[in-house]
This record gives sequence, C-alpha cells and structure tokens, in this order.
Amino acid sequence: MDKQPLIIGIDLTNEYCQACYYNLHHGRPESVMTGGTVMRYLIPAALCYNKERDTWLIGEEAMLYAEQTGVTLYKDLYNNIFVGAECVVDGKRYTYDMLLAVYMGKLLELIQVHSGLMTVENVTITMRKVNMEIKERMEGVFDLLSVDPSKVRILSYAESFAYFVLNEDESLWKDGALLFDFDTDGFFTKQMSFTGGVKRPLIYINERTFSMEFFIKDLASAMLRRQLDKRLSQIYEEIKFDGQNCSVFFTGTGFSELWFEDTLQNISRSFRVFKGNNLYVKGACLAGYIRAFKGGREYPIVCKGRTKASISVKALDNGSPAEIELSRATCDWYDAGSVTDFIVTKDPKVTFIITSLISRERTEVVMDISSFPARKDKATRVEVEVRYVNDSQCDLIIRDKGFGGFFEGSGKEVSRRLDLEGYI
Repeated sequence: MDKQPLIIGIDLTNEYCQACYYNLHHGRPESVMTGGTVMRYLIPAALCYNKERDTWLIGEEAMLYAEQTGVTLYKDLYNNIFVGAECVVDGKRYTYDMLLAVYMGKLLELIQVHSGLMTVENVTITMRKVNMEIKERMEGVFDLLSVDPSKVRILSYAESFAYFVLNEDESLWKDGALLFDFDTDGFFTKQMSFTGGVKRPLIYINERTFSMEFFIKDLASAMLRRQLDKRLSQIYEEIKFDGQNCSVFFTGTGFSELWFEDTLQNISRSFRVFKGNNLYVKGACLAGYIRAFKGGREYPIVCKGRTKASISVKALDNGSPAEIELSRATCDWYDAGSVTDFIVTKDPKVTFIITSLISRERTEVVMDISSFPARKDKATRVEVEVRYVNDSQCDLIIRDKGFGGFFEGSGKEVSRRLDLEGYI
C-alpha cells in the first residue's frame, strides 16, 4: 500500500452517499464508483447483514441481497440517528449511530481499495444542513471507527460549492458563478460573487430556495416540464451576472434528464455550462486537501453558517497594549469560539472588540467583573469563553478561577449574549 495520506470527501444525505479521495499523483479528487445502474456515483444509504458470510453489505449490493433473501434492509440511517431509533441484528442491539458507523466503515474500506491508500489524514463531510448537533453526531460516528474526531470536518453545500469552483481555472469564475441544485429535498440556487481587496477578496455565496415551485415528480409530465423550463429561465434572468468570465453549474438528480432545453440554450449563449452530480463531494475533498497541504489556509467565504465578525479582547502583552483574537471571521460557527485564561489587573472591566468582516467597523463591548472577589493586582485568573449559539449569536462568558493555590475560584461568572448582526 502507498504511504501517502488518504484525504476523503463524503456527500451524505438520507438517501445516498458519494465519496471521493484526493489523488496526489494527478492533483485532483477522484470519485469512487460502484458500478451502479442508475447514478454511478450515488451509493444508496442502505445496508443489510449477510449472516452466512458474517459481513455487512451496503449500497446496491445490500438492496439486491435483501430483495433476493428477504433479510431486513436498513435505510433512513441518517434521519434515524436523531430520533433514538434502535434495532436488533443477529442478536445484537444497534443504535442508528452504530448502523451509520457500520455503513461509513464499509465505505472507508471501499475508498481504501479504490485509492490504494490506508492512512486517513482527514475526512470532510458535506451536507445540506449543518449545526452543532449534526457535527457532534458525525464526529461520534467516526469515533466509533477509531477515526479521531479532530480529523473530521463538516461543511455546508455552499462552502463545498465555493471550494470546487475556486479550484477550477479562474476564467470560469472570475466574474461570478451560479449553481442550480435540484434534488429530492428541494430546488436551490447559489450565487458566488466577490468583493473587497484585490489580493484576497471576500467570497459571497447567496443562497435561495424555490422548493415550493419545483418537484421531482413533476418531471414525469411533459406539460409540467415545459412550465418548469420556463420558470427556470425566469430565475436565471433574475440572478445572472454581468461579465464574461462566469459559469453556470447544474447538479442533483432533478437535472439527470434534459428537460430544460430552452434555459440551457439561453445560458449557453453567454456562459459556459457544466452538469454533474459529484460537485459537492469534490469540493469537500478539496477542502480536506487545503487543510492538509496548504497550512489550513481557508477561503474567506461569507455565507450562511460562517461567522461575519471577529472577536478580540484588549489585554497587556509584556506590559504593552495588545488585542488577543478569540474568534475569527469566516469560520464555521460550530467550530468558532474559544476558551482562554487571563490574569486581570485592578480594573473591574474587560473590553472586547467586535470587528465587522464586511464594513471593517470596530465596536467595543465592555463587561463589568466587579462582582468577582476583590484581590490584589494581578492576583485573579479569569477564564474567557466565546461560545456561539448560531452563526449570528454568541455568548461572552467570564469566570472567576481564583489564583493557583493562593485564592480558590469563587465560581462566579458574568455573561452577555451578542447578536452579531447588529455589528455587521
């Protein structure tokens, strides 16, 4: 086996999964294909147990085996981990977290076989919806597989779209990029544009949903297909960019058939058009590559789910005034925040600086800690925590920790919730 690190991207939904790995020899993500009969990149999120061989089967192989033998086929793996569902397989009780771990374990084996690589460097999972609970659940699933949770990262589809496009030739996206995403869970658009400095501009991803107008089932009707094509053209006219260096991307099972001929012809007159169903998973894999080989250098993406302001605290560093960053902008909110210890002076106030990513305006937020026990100058240690609640709200918490073996911490704390939208 090759000793190169294995960088994995996974696109996970309740119905199917896609996987790819970064091929260092060719300098690109390689999708894992299973020889499926319908969508060769889509691996159904289903598994069953083959008692005769004492092994688990996943994807189409599991579906076929279950159909032929009548054994139980386990589906809805992702949804069921949030409802506490359990089942008994061959006398052993499984939670759906465990079943999803079994599925992911077999998927990792498949990736290792395709790549010829064994040592997992990192795994980036991209999903339609991301929050703290989802992050913790997915880290827990991979922990069951003995994959260190620090190696697992969760990205939204918007972020994966940005990573995918920005690693293409600049002529494809210099003036912007559009994405139409039509799948069983809805219809979505994403507009990628740029603003700010020339060397490192901000990357904006604006997302909209038209899920109440587009349904996969409607594609079975020739009349409805024509209506959807007309509506798609209208949406395109509303969100298209000026400029020549733009591209339009189509992804999702809803675009597997060519029902949008008029829209496609209209777009092709001005921009290049690309269609594929492994866009998100490749973007996730590219994010993993950047994390591993580019010093963790992140794109400054502004989208739902990423922080839009940095938070620092005024302090003294070797006697000189300084600002210590506690949380940076353009960070996934569920990975943002920090816990830092400081020694405080007699001043009963702690001053935070909120800096808007967009306007660059700086705002001071002052918190009073005079309720903490009075001690000599520099004889109080405090713990300062920045804890995000969502992408626009966070709590600032200051706790009295005392001072080593001299002063026991009082357990007192002060806190304040910030609505960061007011500072942007």
